[in-house]
Amino acid sequence: MPKKERKISLREKVYRSICNSMAEGKLRHGQMLDQEQICEELNVSKAPLRDALIKLEAQGFVSIIPRRGVIVEPITKEYIKNAYDIIGSIEGTCAYKAATLITEEDIEKLVELNKAQLVALEDGDYSKYCELNLEFHNIFLAYSAGELHDFVLRPIKQRLYDFPVRPYIKEWELIHLHEHERLIDSFRKRNPIAAGTIVRDEHWSYSVHSKFLKQFYSELNEDEDAA
Repeated sequence: MPKKERKISLREKVYRSICNSMAEGKLRHGQMLDQEQICEELNVSKAPLRDALIKLEAQGFVSIIPRRGVIVEPITKEYIKNAYDIIGSIEGTCAYKAATLITEEDIEKLVELNKAQLVALEDGDYSKYCELNLEFHNIFLAYSAGELHDFVLRPIKQRLYDFPVRPYIKEWELIHLHEHERLIDSFRKRNPIAAGTIVRDEHWSYSVHSKFLKQFYSELNEDEDAA
């Protein structure tokens, strides 16, 4: 029998709709939400909208300002630096632990995924590239992060890269793939210090990737010019 799709709640419906609008650039950083319009377009009451906004605020996507409304949180240099520090710290620790636990089978999966990412990158299929990249990281994160990734890291990464979805920088992604290769090599050698250092101090280092981050977040350059 075909598997029945899980019926989503009204709160989830509103949540996904707002997320999609942010991903598509219809809702921009710093923009106030028109709550009446959202309720009208989705044919929902204010109750599920309120619940969805509480979830979005908890994940850092919006801020609920008393007597003023709801604003989409802007991306700032400070946020990006803090996000990289948090992700690097967690994933670096996971890589450190995984180095002595990871199976040969999972190491080979990492190799194949990294090759597949390169193919997707060369083909210009950024959606596929991102999907494979997430799968790559999930393999070694599974050894210690578990559900922590979905509840903590995924929302941070979504805010960094998906709201709105931005065009990739091929040169930057090639550097990431090279870092993946070195990470795989550290797993083969069962070297936890190297694995943790590559992930924490290189892969998720703001200073190491600052050149590309300034290109990726062009609005940060506009803010600096205005200052």
